[in-house]
Amino acid sequence: MILRASSFSWSAVRSGPGPFYGVFVRTVAIGLVPLVILGIVFAAAMGGLSFFTSSGGGGVLILGVMLVYGGMLLSVSMAVTYFKSRMQNLVWSRTGNRSMHFNSDLRFAPLLRLTFINWLLIVVTLGLYWPFAAVWMARLKLEAMSITTRIDPQTVADEGRAADGDAAGDAAGDLFGLDIGF
Repeated sequence: MILRASSFSWSAVRSGPGPFYGVFVRTVAIGLVPLVILGIVFAAAMGGLSFFTSSGGGGVLILGVMLVYGGMLLSVSMAVTYFKSRMQNLVWSRTGNRSMHFNSDLRFAPLLRLTFINWLLIVVTLGLYWPFAAVWMARLKLEAMSITTRIDPQTVADEGRAADGDAAGDAAGDLFGLDIGF
């Protein structure tokens, strides 16, 4: 029994679109609730500050605006990270066939922590850390994946090797620098 990529299916039919709408609604809530709280705090702080300062509040206003933008960045990054983690879990946990089934258990907190660490290191290194950040992110996402199978994985590997044939001619062509394509 050889497993091919086309034999895997994605089963959204079982429960319908409800879980996807749930992920979108929770993502919007995670993104908007901190922004509303931040707006209320900012308005209250600016109102209180204008009451106590008669002049020269421009520096405080600039600091307040910077804090608002920082809060917006935090809110959006939390929402995007939540969406990525939940969508990976939802999609991959519904992918499989009768012999194999994928599972994903990507947690929000470790993904958010890694996102902030990667951003910090990218800024500190002026962008040179970007490839390493991508590798760490892919590693975290892949480590959250698992496969549940009813058949022995060694059997699948042996059948795949038997179906591939001999690659000695291709390896010899690579060794001698020949590139023959059809």
